Amino acid sequence: TQTSIKLNRSLAMNQLHTLPKIIIFLLTCSLALVNGSYPSEGDVRLVGGAGPFEGRVEYYNSGEWGSVCDDLWNITDAIVVCIQLGYPSAVAVSDRGAYGHAQGPIWLDGVTCNGSETRLSECNSSSKHDCSHFEDAGVVCSNDFLLRLVNSEQILNQGQNVSEGRLEVYHGGVWGTVCDDGWSFQDAQVACRELGFSGAFEFTTGDLFGQGVGTIWMDQVSCRGYEPSISQCSFPGWGIENCEHSQDVGVICVYPDITLAPVLPLRIAGGGSSGLLEISYNSTWGNVCADLFTLDDAQIACKQLGYVGALNLSSSQSTGSNPIWLHNVICRGLESGLSQCIHNPFGDDNCVNGEIVSVECSNDSQAVFSEFPIRLSGSDNAWEGRVEVFYDNTWGTVCDDAWDILDANVVCRELGYRAAYRATQLSNFGVATGPIWLNDVECVGSEDKLSDCSYDRLGLHSCGHEQDASVVCERKEVTLPVRLVGGAGTHEGRVEVLYDGTWGTVCDDSWNFLDAVVVCKQLGFSRAIAFLNFAAFGAGTADQPIWLDQVRCNGSEADLSQCTHNPIGSHDCLHREDASVVCSQDTPAVRLTGSANAWEGRVEIQVDGVWGAICDEEWTSADADVVCYQLGYSGAMSNEPAYEGEFGQGDGYVVQQNIICQGNETYLTDCSHEPFISIYNPSCNQVAVVCNNYELDVPVRLVGGDSSYSGRVEVYYSGLWGSVCDDDWSQPDARVVCNMLGYSSSGAQAVSLAEFGEGIGPIWLDNVQCNGNEKELADCVHAGFSQNDCLHLEDAGVICLTSVVEHNVGVTIGIVLSCLILLLIVTVVVVVALVLLLTRVKRSAGSEKNNKRSDSQRVMVNKAYNVSLISND
Repeated sequence: TQTSIKLNRSLAMNQLHTLPKIIIFLLTCSLALVNGSYPSEGDVRLVGGAGPFEGRVEYYNSGEWGSVCDDLWNITDAIVVCIQLGYPSAVAVSDRGAYGHAQGPIWLDGVTCNGSETRLSECNSSSKHDCSHFEDAGVVCSNDFLLRLVNSEQILNQGQNVSEGRLEVYHGGVWGTVCDDGWSFQDAQVACRELGFSGAFEFTTGDLFGQGVGTIWMDQVSCRGYEPSISQCSFPGWGIENCEHSQDVGVICVYPDITLAPVLPLRIAGGGSSGLLEISYNSTWGNVCADLFTLDDAQIACKQLGYVGALNLSSSQSTGSNPIWLHNVICRGLESGLSQCIHNPFGDDNCVNGEIVSVECSNDSQAVFSEFPIRLSGSDNAWEGRVEVFYDNTWGTVCDDAWDILDANVVCRELGYRAAYRATQLSNFGVATGPIWLNDVECVGSEDKLSDCSYDRLGLHSCGHEQDASVVCERKEVTLPVRLVGGAGTHEGRVEVLYDGTWGTVCDDSWNFLDAVVVCKQLGFSRAIAFLNFAAFGAGTADQPIWLDQVRCNGSEADLSQCTHNPIGSHDCLHREDASVVCSQDTPAVRLTGSANAWEGRVEIQVDGVWGAICDEEWTSADADVVCYQLGYSGAMSNEPAYEGEFGQGDGYVVQQNIICQGNETYLTDCSHEPFISIYNPSCNQVAVVCNNYELDVPVRLVGGDSSYSGRVEVYYSGLWGSVCDDDWSQPDARVVCNMLGYSSSGAQAVSLAEFGEGIGPIWLDNVQCNGNEKELADCVHAGFSQNDCLHLEDAGVICLTSVVEHNVGVTIGIVLSCLILLLIVTVVVVVALVLLLTRVKRSAGSEKNNKRSDSQRVMVNKAYNVSLISND
């Protein structure tokens, strides 16, 4: 019995001893339930990106998440991370804390993968580091999107070169092609870099590499040139196209860190400066096939032979006496010898017509680079257009590098006009096809012909046709009247332009918010609210023309005709693609004119499409301040009649308004005023203002967050809200924004890659670099307003703390709640354990009592039995 009691007590004590283990197990389970899953050693995750496929790489070790240092970090390491996370591959790597800076440990440094690993833990790395979180590594995984090149056996190089071919994309589990509508060299650059090459040499259109089959996934692709993947470039959407496979795009890529082949000996047969071109290979002289060989290639050959360049190029039928060593030669223009150009393998003499190259070389620079005809294209007006020059029997364009008004003056005078009104860039008169003949043109302005100016070697450039240079001669401008149709008022509707006496629509290809800004500005509205596609306000009529397509505005143009667009009437659209806009009704557009400086000038308001000045009757400094506020400045420095200043008088049109401002309004329409009416009054004394340009007061706001203290950063400038690009965006920048908005800068977080959604207006700031103590964001170092090379997928954001006190209270409340939850769990477990213990002890005590009762009964029975025996005796 005593042994039984001791045993039961021992079991109870064992239960008490296991109680901490039970508590730890329950806590672990609770934590796992809170976190959703329990990570394992060596797991990875991506944090801070716009989606689960990108972000800062974090590694799980010793029960804690930590970051990875970017020392030696490259695309091979990124591929392993993406494969571990279940993605097919990686498209980009990032460093310098591009996805924000972690707070915990830095677990890995010097990561070196060979690409065969399936987990990051399998790569070579060091657990010791000399890094900070400013060096946190990141990746962008291929989010169900891959690229490949496919060759046709009937095309260039017969499919033997893996660096070129028809471009195909993998999306939705299916391979498909890319349509050549709008395809440019910038797009090819992005595609080639995504494929692992250093860039693009050339792109092809019209199924040069054969026609694909099945889906055409992409159309109207428009890249800026720096995107990590063409999936991040602008395009209408997956599978949205109106193409045939005869329009499949191809690319020719350049190998990374390419090592040029050795220069092989070259000669002209028979000596002299002209004749059959021959090259020595394996100590044997052979010919060069004429297929694809151009005057550009002849220039390389003649320069290798010691001449200034090539005068002429011809071909003749091969006699078969010599081998044909080179076939399909394509030179970039920078090679030292012909053998360094792209070509088929030596001896691949599948010369289509059996014709071989002859060249005529010369040391006469004027003869080699003689004058060339020029013309203007891309416009229906003879005095304006894209500049094209005629060389090598082909019309080609001029790259806009270094293009300015001096160059434009020479072009206009050569064409018979008095002077140039404007030199334009970025394909303002449409994107051309064919060669780009001139680059880095520099005229002094007195030359009679463009060929007299300084320029790079003909055909030598690093440009795409989106950089075609243009001019407008004789100060003539074309304005296409615009109207909005089908909306609830004049401020919204389908965009229509008047051309050749007929109203026609605008196709929505490439249509965006900046285009809407220009339309609303042209119509006299202060700003655009939205741009709409797919005939949102109804389609144009069947007999109505579509006048404009591929409109690309930068937002500064005065009217839609000044934006880049296809030639009028040239399109591949249907009326179901008619573009529309919604403009703001409240505030008339305001501008300052008569000065080369944006912050000063004669005040003009646009009413019903007509700009008019303001008479100085009852005009005050408060009114001037509001004008400057509306234009994004912090106020006015001076307020004077235009006739007394240097800003001149307008054309006589004025706005009758009787404006009375208090000085604290944001827009003129916030002031007391009569209806704005445009009248002709040349005798009116017109007002002018000089705004504070040295201390811009640029408001900021946060948009798209789930609270007032988090979101996409937007700044108000020149009457429009616009976003901030995340280039160089960091925690000190976020501190300045949070301080401006009245929040604590302590713990402010900088986020990037449009974490709070993409903006739709202009991108006002880029390369912002604050030290954290500035009064406002505009005081920080930045690239200049509207100076950027960004897309809205790079919009910057912040997360502020509502205040330090609230933060500490929040932390304290969180800690208290956590402790209460843990205490409750422990209490429940202890109570359950005690109940079990007491039940066991009670049962033991009852068992002991029963045993004693049984023993007593047995004694009494024995006594009775003994008494019975005595009695019987």
